[in-house]
Amino acid sequence: MGVALMKTPELVRDCLRALENEVPNVSIKTRLGVDDLDTEDFTRSFLDTILPPLGSSPGAQRPYRVIMHCRKAWLQGLSPAENRTIPPLDYPRACRVLGDFGSRVRWTLNGGIETLWQAKDVLTSDLAPANLEGVMIGRAAYNNPCMLHDADVYLYGCDENPASAQSRGALLEAYADYLHDRYPLESDSPLTPGTFATSLKPTLGTFANKSGNRAYRQAVDSLIKVHKRSGEVGPGD
Repeated sequence: MGVALMKTPELVRDCLRALENEVPNVSIKTRLGVDDLDTEDFTRSFLDTILPPLGSSPGAQRPYRVIMHCRKAWLQGLSPAENRTIPPLDYPRACRVLGDFGSRVRWTLNGGIETLWQAKDVLTSDLAPANLEGVMIGRAAYNNPCMLHDADVYLYGCDENPASAQSRGALLEAYADYLHDRYPLESDSPLTPGTFATSLKPTLGTFANKSGNRAYRQAVDSLIKVHKRSGEVGPGD
């Protein structure tokens, strides 16, 4: 709904209660502050205003899900892209404030996490409160999805990673199978140009930092332009 709404917490509260009356499992993604509203007390007060006490309403029968982008936002002077990088990160404040809410919330830390090592370091830090349940990795995973190839073993303690994580070829084969299932050739609803482009964009970073990355991206771009059906698209192309 926009970070500007942090300046009107009562309105955010009312919006959330209205959503909870219509749909299950409402969550909120927010920041530590906005403009000059950038103190620990403000963050705590904002969350206390918008979050219902546990068990007090239909939307509060479980811990509320909060995704905290651990930096403030400047509404004037910084672009959306700059607001993702220029305001400094403050993991300790996020951990202190959200930790104080205890069982009232389950939360995910967002901002600046670019590797699995960083994710595990945050999750196992002495600062991490018991109600911190995960981290959000956004653009780093979009730009280089293969960074997640070892996540099942490294983060979750599984005995092995899935077969699709064994190689980039296996990953693309698995994704091609997904597209075949999602948009079968005999379907009366073929991929539209927009949906086709959207479907292939997640693969653009498959060869990030590897030889052939540029050629692969150019090949995908060509496929998008000629709008081939998903049945004609795969690793061999």
